[in-house]
This record gives sequence, structure tokens and C-alpha cells, in this order.
Amino acid sequence: MDADAGSQNPENGERRDPDRTAEEDARARAEFAALHGPALRASGVPERYWGRLLHKLEHEVFDAGEMFGIMQVQEVEEESEGEEAREARKKQPNPGGELCYKVIVTSENGLQAADPDSIFLIDHAWTCRVEHARQQLRQVPGLLLRMANLMGIGFHGELPSAEAEDLVLEEMWRFNQTYQLAHGTAEEKVPVWYIMDEFGSRIQHSDTPSFATAPFFYMPQQVAYTLLWPLRDLDTGEEVTRDFAYGETDPLIRKCMLLPWVPADLLDLSSSTPEPPAEHYQAILEENKEKLPLAISPVAYPCDHVFKLGPPLAFICLCAAPPELLGSVLTSPRGQWGPGPGRAGSSEDWCGTGPGPGHPSWLHTPPQAPGLQLPSRPAVLSVVYTDIQQVLRHLTHPRFTFAQSEADADILYNFSHFKDYRRLSQERPNVLLNQFPCENLLTVKDCLASIARRAGGPEGPAWLPRTFNLRTELPQFVSCFQQRERRGQDNHWICKPWNLARSLDTHVTRSLHSIVRHRESSPKVVSKYIESPVLFLREDVGRVKFDVRYVVLLRSVKPLRLFVYDVFWLRFSNRPFALDDLDDYEKHFTVMNYDPEVVLKQVHYDEFIPEFEKQYPEFPWKSVQAEIFQAFTELFQVACAKPPPLGLCDYPSSRAVYAIDLMLKWDDRPDGTRVMQPQILEVNFNPDCERACRYHPGFFNDVFSTLYLDEPSQCHVTRLV
Repeated sequence: MDADAGSQNPENGERRDPDRTAEEDARARAEFAALHGPALRASGVPERYWGRLLHKLEHEVFDAGEMFGIMQVQEVEEESEGEEAREARKKQPNPGGELCYKVIVTSENGLQAADPDSIFLIDHAWTCRVEHARQQLRQVPGLLLRMANLMGIGFHGELPSAEAEDLVLEEMWRFNQTYQLAHGTAEEKVPVWYIMDEFGSRIQHSDTPSFATAPFFYMPQQVAYTLLWPLRDLDTGEEVTRDFAYGETDPLIRKCMLLPWVPADLLDLSSSTPEPPAEHYQAILEENKEKLPLAISPVAYPCDHVFKLGPPLAFICLCAAPPELLGSVLTSPRGQWGPGPGRAGSSEDWCGTGPGPGHPSWLHTPPQAPGLQLPSRPAVLSVVYTDIQQVLRHLTHPRFTFAQSEADADILYNFSHFKDYRRLSQERPNVLLNQFPCENLLTVKDCLASIARRAGGPEGPAWLPRTFNLRTELPQFVSCFQQRERRGQDNHWICKPWNLARSLDTHVTRSLHSIVRHRESSPKVVSKYIESPVLFLREDVGRVKFDVRYVVLLRSVKPLRLFVYDVFWLRFSNRPFALDDLDDYEKHFTVMNYDPEVVLKQVHYDEFIPEFEKQYPEFPWKSVQAEIFQAFTELFQVACAKPPPLGLCDYPSSRAVYAIDLMLKWDDRPDGTRVMQPQILEVNFNPDCERACRYHPGFFNDVFSTLYLDEPSQCHVTRLV
């Protein structure tokens, strides 16, 4: 396509689309700017390019070939080259005698940055999410061969092969770029990785780049491109380069970010990670937009206190209706409540169906619905407002009923995160909550690792895998990785987003390059992967990984009152464990209950204990559980040891339910004794309690009795502190 097609705009020198009038062209540009302007500004694309960019997008103009060329270079060692120069050259991209590609300006007139036409589209050769990469290499015709050629990978034998796949998957981190969608489900917002076409992938790195690039999603076509534009004027023959660590100014961080292309030795750097200073936690509080409460007196209700009655009887009756009737009334689609991005906390997707209070299907249900009997009014009621369907369906304790609005409630039991504790403490100090100020210190993974160092020093306690915040502790992690590599120690690691659950965007790897690049996609921690987990023998599969979930109930911070539910839950991998096939989800992960096509192994706790003790007779579960409970106790003690925002806030009206996921690993004590060491994986806010309610219908009655009535003695809970 002719890049010069179009009429000239005398005001700014831009060309107008010949198929549109001046008025139509102006309108199209205004609409384009309204739709894509925020993204273009965020990427730093100068507005002088927007008009021609629109033309190229609409007409799919790929005109980079008219301005640039790819040059193949092979560097050869010179006899006169000194040792210092030779070592320096080895640390550059494409070192040694390997082929090196460069992109240069070939236009006879060079290229001017002020020219509105000096923006170019780069196509993407491969787009995927990491968990689907191997499958796509196997299933998409020609993809593996194209990637091998693009990456300069030579093979012996026929393609495709398992060896070829492994090499491409290892080498891809030198070519990958990333973006993520701002809207959609949690699954849809998992970062996308892409490799530019042969032209874009040949552009080399420079600390003083001549060009900038940015991913761009063109909404009308639902297609992603990479945009390329100059940062200065270039003459014929000058090289096109970009900064692979764009935006980072810290020299040490840049050195780490460039490791996939420029080898560097950080062995002399300390890998110690002490707890961050108080300013770190204050910044998190401000980022989270949480307002701490004023000091209030604890809410004290006499045991015979008659609470404010709830809403009209029709509403109360609907909440107490049998499930088959509720199923016919609650017909709205699956709820979408949940935390927003940032550090709000790790919380699992709400998995109920039907609307919450205030929905028309609640408010307009006839009081005398068929099969529905009106209960007598109880004398003592606590009015609860909740948007959690599991609570609405399963809380049947006679001292609790449900409110239609927050204004009528004595208890706010919400799935979404509460922010303005200050206002609540001023206006409604007697309203009880199901969350604590600053609880993200427990439920966000980087914060969890930080506060845990209060119990175990810079490397953390024995009950938490060694963890680094990739945003703030990247050099320390690189040093640790390289030190372990030099000592011949296991170097399998797991990358996790700060605040996602269900193993989303979580990857097991032994590639330093992969971990360094994952830092670019979303805020992540990297934790030592448990290479020697305690396994469980499944007769149908073999020896598999498993994890254990306990529900803990935090009644208060000062004094610390912590309970654990007596029933725990188990999740199992579906394939025998081994330190290979690291992208095999069913071998290395245990979360199987969100994919209907994956086998979900169910073993109840009372069946698990005797089978576990049969497999490990030297480790009675009572002793193992005592170690687990000790880890829980230490975690909450350090979480509550300092005032907010360095610790959980002592707000007398707060209560909370958390789910703690853990594994067991084999460890050796100094005396040589082999032990099972609990490893806390994460703490979840407002966990999915579907299985708890299904097999233990009184679960929420126990939770509410313990937290809000202070009556744990008749409940299935054990007090830890």
C-alpha cells in the first residue's frame, strides 16, 4: 500500500484520508483520540503522529519496509583484541561468533522525528498466555518452526520435537513483550505475552535508544500491534534501537532487568532482605486509600439485649426459604463482586448465584410464596447486611436476620473491601464488621512476606518459603539465585501476583530470565518452590502434591483472640509429582475446582487423617497439626505486634474470617532428624466456603456465634490464642 496516499493538510502538514471529506476526517480523528487517547498518552506517543496512525490502522499499512532494512552481522574476534575488550564484548547482546541482526534506516533521505508519518506498525508473530504456550507450539501449524527461526535456534532432526519446544520456551524470554487488559474477568486480565514479527524482534537494545515502542490495542479491529516511533532524527545507515529497560533509571535495577541480554554477576551483592521501613507501610496505606478509624470503645451488648429487628417478615422469610424455592427466585447471572486492582487483598471469586439484598427479586417476592411458612419473630436478633450469597443461604442461627440496606444493619459482612473506617468510627461505631483495617498485610503476598520477617529475620521464618518482592527486591533475588546456582542448590522458584488467588498468573520455573521478565507484567513475588513436598499416595494416580486449607477466625487484635475451625479441607494434584514438566498444571498445582473439565479429587478430613497416618506412621496428624497451629499463632502475633499501618489495626468492632493455604515439606533439623515443616502459601480474605457449607451446614452459624456472639464453646472451633 502506498504510504504517501492522501491529501495534504496545509495547517500541520498531515495527510488527510482521500476517502473522507475534511469534516469527516476531523470527526474520525476526534473519535479516535477520545477512544485511544488515554492509552497513547500513557505510552508517550506524541500527538503529532495520531492522525497518520489512524490511517495506518484503518488501512493496515505496514510501511516500515520502505524506511528500514535488516542487516545481518557476525562479530569475529580480532587477534589484537585485549582480554578486557573480549570480556566486555561477551557481555553484549548476541555475543561471540553468533549471528547478530540489526535494523538500520535505509531511506535515502533519512528519517525526521517531526514528520507526522514517522510512526510505524509492527505486527505480532505470536501472542499467548504463558500457561498455553507449549500447547500452541504443538497445535498451531508452522508456529514452532517460525519461532525457532526467529530466535536463531538450530536443530538436528525433524521439527516439531520436545527438544525444540523446550528450547523455544526457554529462549522466548529474550523476545517476549507483555500487556494486559484493563477490563474483564480475572482470567481475562491475566497478562498476555507476545513476540513481535521478524522486523520488530531484530531491533536491538541501547541505553541511548533512537526509537521507542509500545503495545497498542486497536479496539475497532480488536487487534494488538506494537507502535514504533523515533526519538530523534536519523540519517541513512543509522541503527534503530530501543531501551529494553525503558523507564528504569536505577543502574542496579537496570542491570538486573537486562540480564536476559547482557550477562551480569551479582554474587557479591547481599541477598539479605530485612523488613522494610515504616515508610513502606505508610505508602501502602495511602496506595490502598484506606482511612484508619478513630479510637472507640468496644461494643458491649448484654446477653439479653434485644437487637433492632430486621426488615419486613417477607424479606426474613425469603432468606430462610428452602434451597429449592430460593433457586426459583434468585435468577440473576453469577455475581461479579470482588476487589479491585492493587493491594486490596487476595480474595477468591464469589461463587454463589442470584442477586443480593436490594435486588428486585428480593424486594418484590410475595410474602406468601408457595411452600414458604412465616417463622415467628425471635426475641433476640442481630441484623446483618451482606452481599455474600453463602451467608444468605446458610446462616440460620435464630439471633441473626438480614437487612435490606447497610443503614439498617448491626453487622456489615461484605465481600468487597471496606476503606473508610474513619467515617464509620465517627458515625456508626457500634456497627460490627467482617474485616480489619490494614489486613492486607496478611492477604497480599508481598506484605505477608515482609511482616513474617519479624518472626524469622531477613530470610523469613521456617514456615514461609523464602520470598522476594520483585518490585523492590529484584537485585537481592538475583544474587540469591546466582549464589544457589554456584553452590549447586535447587533453583526452582514460583512467581505469583501480589493479590490474585486460584493460582492465576502463577508460574513455576528455574529460568532466571523468565523470573526477571515476569516482573514487567504485573506486581509479583517470587518464592522458593517446594522441591521436597510431603506427598499423598492416590491409588488411582500415584504420589501427588496436596495442600491443606484451614479457616481461621480473628476475633480481636488486642487482646489477640484467634480461633481455627476444626474441619480442614484438602486439594490434590492429578499427576505424580516430579521436578519436571514445570508447565504441567495438574502435576504442580492443586486448585482444580474452577475448571469443569479437570478431575477434582475429594477427600474429607476425617478420611484423610487415618490414610495419612497409614502412609506416614511416624507422623501422627495431631503432632503435625500442632506445628501448623504454632505457625498460625506466630503469623498473627507478628501481624498484630506493631501499630497500624505496620500491623493490623486494633479496631474493636472488627472481626474477620481468613483461609490459610499451606503445604508440608520435608526438612532436616540440625540433629539430623527429618521433620514435616508447614509452609504457609497464602492467606485469603473472604474465602470461598462452598465446600464448608455443603458438607457442614452449620459452618456460618459457628462462625457468627464465635465472632459476634462470643459463644465459641458450642462451636466446632479451637482457640489458638
